[in-house]
Formats: sequence, structure tokens, C-alpha cells
Amino acid sequence: MTKTGTVLEPRTKFLSTLGRLPGTWLALAVTVTAGLCEGLGLTLFIPLLETLDGGGKELGKGGVILKTVLDTVHLPMNLFTMLALIVVLVGGSFAITFAKDRMLERARHGHMEALRKALGENLFLSRWHHLSGQSSGDVVNKLLVECHRSAAGLILQVMVVATIIHIAIFAVISSLLSWRLLALTIALAALVGWMIRPLHARSRNIGDAIIKANRNYGVHIVDYLKGARLIRVTGSEQRVIERLGELNRTAVNTSLSSEVIRVFTFFLVQTLAVAILAGIIAVSRQGLGVPTAVLFTFLIIMARMVPRLIQLQQYYQGYAGYAATLPVVDAAIAAAREQTEERGVGGKPFEALEHGVELHDVTFHYENETMGAVSAVTMPIPRNNTIAIVGRSGAGKSSVIDLIAGLRIPDAGRIEIDGVDLRRIDLLSWRKRIGYVTQDVIIFNDTVRNNLVFAHPEVTEADIDQVVELTRLGDIIEALPDGLDTVLGEGGVRLSGGQKQRLALARALIGNPQLLLLDEATSALDNESETLIQEALGSISHRLTIIVVAHRLATVRKADTIFVMEGGQVVESGSFDELVARKGRFSELHESQFS
Repeated sequence: MTKTGTVLEPRTKFLSTLGRLPGTWLALAVTVTAGLCEGLGLTLFIPLLETLDGGGKELGKGGVILKTVLDTVHLPMNLFTMLALIVVLVGGSFAITFAKDRMLERARHGHMEALRKALGENLFLSRWHHLSGQSSGDVVNKLLVECHRSAAGLILQVMVVATIIHIAIFAVISSLLSWRLLALTIALAALVGWMIRPLHARSRNIGDAIIKANRNYGVHIVDYLKGARLIRVTGSEQRVIERLGELNRTAVNTSLSSEVIRVFTFFLVQTLAVAILAGIIAVSRQGLGVPTAVLFTFLIIMARMVPRLIQLQQYYQGYAGYAATLPVVDAAIAAAREQTEERGVGGKPFEALEHGVELHDVTFHYENETMGAVSAVTMPIPRNNTIAIVGRSGAGKSSVIDLIAGLRIPDAGRIEIDGVDLRRIDLLSWRKRIGYVTQDVIIFNDTVRNNLVFAHPEVTEADIDQVVELTRLGDIIEALPDGLDTVLGEGGVRLSGGQKQRLALARALIGNPQLLLLDEATSALDNESETLIQEALGSISHRLTIIVVAHRLATVRKADTIFVMEGGQVVESGSFDELVARKGRFSELHESQFS
């Protein structure tokens, strides 16, 4: 099974990603407005209390200013007016905050969608060696889990800054009421912050562990699902269940540890907040002589500030847990983007094969391998001929197919399409005219129709009917409950191996390809299925250029030319009978299979 790496990207500095979430700066501006509205509304309690206590005869400075403003707009300064102002200002701040939170949630989901889109697009547009080297489970985990966590981390980052702004506004207002009370509050809050700092560091470390646990679980479950047949036939279900249980337990326990720390921190901050308020009241009455109206208003502001302090630590602790995902997703997108395939955009569009394909002294090495997968291969492939490539495993046959399809780029030599170097041709237009069938048939969890027209959704019903008749799929389709609209299930579980192969051949032929690539397409079939496919191929041979890669020599008997490969080189070529009579490498392979 696939082993996954545990190396994580460097941790992100807190402010380095601020602003990535769409609408960040608007949200912070709205936060300032909401904070000012709430703060001003709460300060109206001072003139309100002074009015209640002294009938409005001994107003403080704030009360005098408020009275002047109310006189200007011809409103009386009485209990109902001040209560109405408090409700409007504080309620208005809540409404503004609600609008901000709704906007941020939309931004979070939009950013998550954008991350998934960027990762998916860049992966599928990357060079083949990069795309084919990805772990399916790791990619699924990044798309479904890490993109979600990354977007959640960014919104928590914005909430941290927004909460700091709100607290700062309250702090400024509180300093105008009593700077000494504010200084005392800050000192006590700093003490609380120092006490919970180790918990934040612990949250960040657990965030790293959550990434690794989710990645391991995702990778292994995808691997085990792919190997379900092997697991079932070999009676290995219990081992898989136990292994998945261990991985699931690790993922759940790391996530649980994060939640336990969050809950404990919340408990700790709440408890200490009560102690801070008690201390403020005791000191203000015994040592500072703060007026009752000012103290009451200050405490109201503190009562509004303390929940935000609690929220601040929760937001930051949540961000610390999610922050590790930000560079992971960014690195995956950047790595795929750096490997963007050069498709020859602007090159010559391919329309139809007029003369043929030819490899001239083509050499290719896989990354980190010294021995060439293909070495100085020259291979003429005339139009409307059937060309076979045979040889033992590892001879370089499939590498030649990849090179012709443009999935790999030769280290030396060139591949010409009608005399034009493939690197000067628009690869997308070339691939659109290629039909491709492999031994491991890909059947999508979709309808028969959508599987058939997957690469060519523009085809007509007549085109579908033609390939269905050619590949003798009619009886199979009629036997399905919904005909062409039957969903085949994951991997095409409704079909047998031979039926899948015939469906794959029909899909390859439906776009009127100029080149048909068959990479071990019949090696795993029973005789009846292979005969049906060979008959279908025989009916289109010499109307289509076909390249067949095969181990079983019986499947290439009718090929116009057979190339025998060994160690990445072409060691023989000719017709079937010529090669048998030559008593060379092909003859040895022939004798080993037919003796």
C-alpha cells in the first residue's frame, strides 16, 4: 500500500496571509463601524444614570455633549430618548456585525471553492509525470478536507483581527472613562494571556498532527477500496478493518485533543474573567474612588469586552490549529502550476492524419533513472496501417505510446506527425483525434451514454448507434435496466471484464479518431471477448491507423508491421511470418508462447 510522507511546509506567519480571503478589508472596515456604534451606545449609560440619579441637573461632560446634540435635532433629553438611542446604536451594531459575519461566510465558501478549483485545474493541466505521481488519497484529502480547513483558517484569521479592532475601540472608550481602571484591566488580561499561551502552542502542534492523520486515513482508504477484490479473495478483510480502525482512531483522537484544549481554554478564560471583574470592582471602590455611573458603564463595556476576549482566544486557537493547512494547500497548487504542461498552444492545429507518424532516434529517460526507457528508437507508422509493438515487460512499449500521445517529451530525437515535429503541434487538437484503450479499463460511475461520449460530448445519436453496432454492445445495453441511461457504478461493476473492454473500445472509436492506441487492451480477456474485439478491429483496419501494444503474440498476427522491443530499443521489425522465419527475438517469444 502507498506510504505517505509526513513532511509539512513551514508554518505561516500570522499576518502574511491577511487579505487573501475576499472581502477582508471591507469586513474590517465594517467591524470598526459596528464597534463605534456599540461603544457610543454603551457610553450613553453615563448620562442616563446621571439623569436618573440627579434629574439631569448635574450632567458630566458626556451628558452636556449629548444634550447639545439632542437640542440641535429638537429632541428632549429624557429617559425614553436615551434608551431609544442606546437600543438603536447597540442594536444597529449587532445588525452590522450580522451582515459582516454573513459576508465572511460567503467569502469562506467562495474561497474554499476557488482553492478546490485551482488545485483540481492545475493538477489536471500539469505534466503527466507530475499528475501520474500523485497519491489519489492525498489529493482527495487535500480537495475535501485541507481546502475546507484552509478556508476556515483564513476566516478565523479575519475574525481575530476584527475582534482585536473591536476590543481596541472598547479600550479607547474605556480609557476616556477611567484610564486607571483600563490599565488595571490590561494588566490582569495580560496575565491571563500569559497563562494560556502554552495552550495556543499546543493547538498549533495538534493542527500539524491532524493534517498527517487525515492524510494517512484518506490515502489508505482509497488504496484499500482500489484493492477490494484482492482483499476479499485473499480473506484479508480483518487486517484492513484493523488498519483502518487504527488510522481512524488516530485521526479522531488528534481532533478530540484539539477540541479538549479549546474547551479547557474557554473554561479557563471564563473563570479568570470573573476574577478580573471582581478585582476591578474592589479596586475602583476602595482605592480609586470612581463615580458609580462611570464604574457601572465601565463594567458594562467590560461585560461586552470579556466575551470578545474569550472569542479572541478561541479564534486564534482555531486559527493555530488550521494554519498548518495553508502552506500545504498553497504548496500543492504551486507545485502543480510549476509543472503546467506546454501544450503547444499557438502551434499547428491537427485536423487529420495524411501520411503517418514517425519516431526518429527517440530517447527518453524517466526522472531519477539512469537507464533509458526508450533508446534511439526509430519507428515509421504509415497512415491506415496496423502497427504492433511487442516485447517483455519493461521493454519500453508503453513508454512509446506515452511519447506518441505527447504525455512524455523525448530527451533526444523527434516525433513527427505528417512530417511536423509534435512539439510544434497543438497537443490538445492532436489528442482529441486519438482513441485510447488500456488493459486497466476506466469506467466512470456514470451512465453508459456518458461513458461513451466522455471525450466527445458533441457526438450525435447516430454516432453512438454506429459504434454500439461495431463493437456489438447492443445486446449488453438492451439487457441493462435503463439501457444507455443505466448508471454502471464505480469501476463499471454492472459489466464483465470483456463488456468493459468493448465499452472502452466503443468510447475510443466514437470521436472518429485518426489514431487508435491499444495498450495491452486484450491481454486480460477471455477468448470469446478477445475474438469479438479482434473482429471489430478487423472491420476498421486500413480505415484507421492503429498501434497495438501486446504481450500475447496471437493478437498481432494481422498487423502490417511488428516492432520487437527489448531494453528500450527496437531489436527487430517486420511482418508476423517474416519475424517467425527470421529465428530472432520474436521467434523466441513465439516459441515460448505456442510451444
